[in-house]
Amino acid sequence: MLSNYFRTISTAALSALLAFCSSSSAQSTSSSSDLFADLGGVDSAYEENYPHFLQAQKVIVLSVMTSGLVNNISALPQDYVNRGQKLLTIDSELIELEIQSLKDQIKLSSAMAEATIKYEFATDNLKIVEELYNRNIGDARAGSLKELKEATQSRDLAREGVKHADLELKTLKNQLAQKNKQLEYYTINAPENGVMVPFSSIKNLENSSLKQVREGEVVQAAQPVMAMLKVDKLRLRFKQPRTQLSNVKIGQNALVHIQGFDRPEKATIVYIEPTIIEALDEFYIEVEVNNPETNNSEIAYPFTYYPGMRARVELQ
Repeated sequence: MLSNYFRTISTAALSALLAFCSSSSAQSTSSSSDLFADLGGVDSAYEENYPHFLQAQKVIVLSVMTSGLVNNISALPQDYVNRGQKLLTIDSELIELEIQSLKDQIKLSSAMAEATIKYEFATDNLKIVEELYNRNIGDARAGSLKELKEATQSRDLAREGVKHADLELKTLKNQLAQKNKQLEYYTINAPENGVMVPFSSIKNLENSSLKQVREGEVVQAAQPVMAMLKVDKLRLRFKQPRTQLSNVKIGQNALVHIQGFDRPEKATIVYIEPTIIEALDEFYIEVEVNNPETNNSEIAYPFTYYPGMRARVELQ
């Protein structure tokens, strides 16, 4: 569970709130009446005083990078997760066996050692043959040219043997590195701190064919399997008259007043819609506000504000 804020509303209402958490700049807040129809209606004074809704900074859709059988899901919708936390694993028994086999081959491989010994022997032998060839006994050489050529050829062949053995060892090590990299594909870790959510609660995905996977299901490479919201910062998207277009700029300060909280939060304009809504003669602005941590160890959700809370913006 996230906190008392979510504990006091139904599952259907929670899904409705999370539906406002999309980070897409094309998202509209025009569906607010539909949201609160699900919640049983809202006092018109709230709508007037707090006409906007907090949204997650961004939605992250997580996909698997390999095909296989899902054998563990350790994070479910509504869970708050930390960056790097393991969320889902795919059965990796086969690739782990391949990795162990490569490790054993590298550990037990004697080709390099044997090739090195042969090369050292051939090099020492060549030195002896060269000394004999360069030594004269009377008018004759102690060693023959044929023996020198044969010793030189043996040394060269042994040197090639070392190169070949080295190449084989490097190939095994490269294969091991590739398999270890592929093993990472069998685990999904949280890329950010955030809240896990079902696909059905995300704006523009609620009617898609995406569905939550379960343990024991087979997934395909690149298949989306989970979604999460980044909520350490929140956004509000709202309309302004065209006449105000020249009075706003990226980085401009603002204050966000959040329903139920006396103190406003400082915010910054992070996006200005480049397109004017001709029918309304308006344009969209997005501001971003920090979401303070609560420091309450009894609550799994560590932040003060939640996506879906009502708010209003005061530009400065």
